[in-house]
Amino acid sequence: MAGIQKKHWILSVLTLVVLSASLVNAGFPCNSCCGGGGCFAKKGKPAMPPYDRPFPLGQVSDAFWETQQTNAEAADFIMYDYEFVGKTANLNPMGRDHMTQIARRLPHVPFPIVIEMSEKTNDPAENRELLQIDETRRANVVMWLQKFYADDPTMDPEQIANRVVIAPDFVYQVNSEQAARDFRTATGPNRSRNAYSGSMGRGWGY
Repeated sequence: MAGIQKKHWILSVLTLVVLSASLVNAGFPCNSCCGGGGCFAKKGKPAMPPYDRPFPLGQVSDAFWETQQTNAEAADFIMYDYEFVGKTANLNPMGRDHMTQIARRLPHVPFPIVIEMSEKTNDPAENRELLQIDETRRANVVMWLQKFYADDPTMDPEQIANRVVIAPDFVYQVNSEQAARDFRTATGPNRSRNAYSGSMGRGWGY
């Protein structure tokens, strides 16, 4: 009985050896194929294509995070409507501080300086007045920046003016009435019935 088991073991080993040799001769890559070499390269066949290998950790997702970071940096250069005194072209103290920060960073970034466009109404005459306010705000910001860099020969006044534009804000702003209504919806007594409760009706409001 022991002799029969020994013969079976020998036949199994021989079978594995013959099968391994067949696979190599058929052109299957061995362990050394990683890195562009291996059995394929030795037989004059092309190495494994690079797109069959996984990307380095984080390479795919990093592009999305960098895009979000760039957009956030660009938003730092928006002069919002609430940074001006009422419906005038004069900066309030918060707006003046923001302008100073923008001016110091201006030579080091490619972003435009955006003057937030005033929200339009149904009255054409009032819209024309708001447009004139926006244009005056832009002119004042351009003058402020040109004066800030008056002694810097590397900052061309015309280039400064071309970087200041009037445009809508990048994100949708929520006014105080909308914010109060959303707060009551999220925290009020009927919050568990809110379709956006997000907690399977447990009433957490998020």
